[in-house]
Amino acid sequence: MMITPFKSLILHIKTLLPVVLFITCSFSVHASSLQVGSTIEQFKLQDQFKTADSNNLDTTHLLFTRSMKGGTIIEKALNSDASLYENQNLIYITDISGMPSLVYRFVAMPSFKKYPFKLAIDSGGYTTNSLPSIDDQATLMLLNQGKIISINFFDSKETLIEALH
Repeated sequence: MMITPFKSLILHIKTLLPVVLFITCSFSVHASSLQVGSTIEQFKLQDQFKTADSNNLDTTHLLFTRSMKGGTIIEKALNSDASLYENQNLIYITDISGMPSLVYRFVAMPSFKKYPFKLAIDSGGYTTNSLPSIDDQATLMLLNQGKIISINFFDSKETLIEALH
């Protein structure tokens, strides 16, 4: 019996499918492993001016996004009221690992440099891979001595501003 190239391809897909599903499911579980009660490890990232930025035990608010829409929500909220980032122990982090490098270098970074607030940038996605997120939303985690006391997701600047006050 002769195996055609099409049948050979189908056999390979059937063999690899369980492996691909296992890896995908493992990543999804890992991607949101931090939850209320978890402690966030201290990390160091660079901000938009290539200056070191990190969280510490005094950090009380951690804003995070993996998407452009979530970033826009945070940007509009922080730009609406300087006291939101000046008077709080707040760190804003973005995971840009999914962004093409040319877009980051020539579009996003010049835009980031115009912000009046610091933006910690995770270009590889490794530092923030355990931070919880929802597509196209902003994540706000409230912290006490590095321990997560609440996690909320926002799809509008108004609700985020309200939560930050």
